[in-house]
Amino acid sequence: MGVSLQDYLPKVGGTVVCNILIETKAAIDNIDAICAVEGIGVLVLAPLDLSVELGCPGQFDDPIFLKAVEQFERATTAAKVPRSTLAMTEQQVQSAVARGYSSGGLGFDILMLKSAATTAIGWARQSAM
Repeated sequence: MGVSLQDYLPKVGGTVVCNILIETKAAIDNIDAICAVEGIGVLVLAPLDLSVELGCPGQFDDPIFLKAVEQFERATTAAKVPRSTLAMTEQQVQSAVARGYSSGGLGFDILMLKSAATTAIGWARQSAM
């Protein structure tokens, strides 16, 4: 049996955090306005999605991508809004922490699924031989 929204909200009180993904050019173009919205807990930079949107998929050293990240970091710093990101490597995590990110997620779901599928296909092919 579920709980209605009206019953749920008073129970969680101030424990709910509003995390917003920043994954489009439109979000970067409007990042100052987004940062000004009251109640945001964390802005989460989604680098893979953003890089695809910017036309440089997975190219995290592309100048267009780096400019967008700089704009995101500048705006969140100025507005004192905590920022988070997603990372695939230890180096990416360390770099984000050094640049003031308060947290980070490890991995991208689609890349993890691709890796698992590739591994499973390899096992199947070896078993068939």
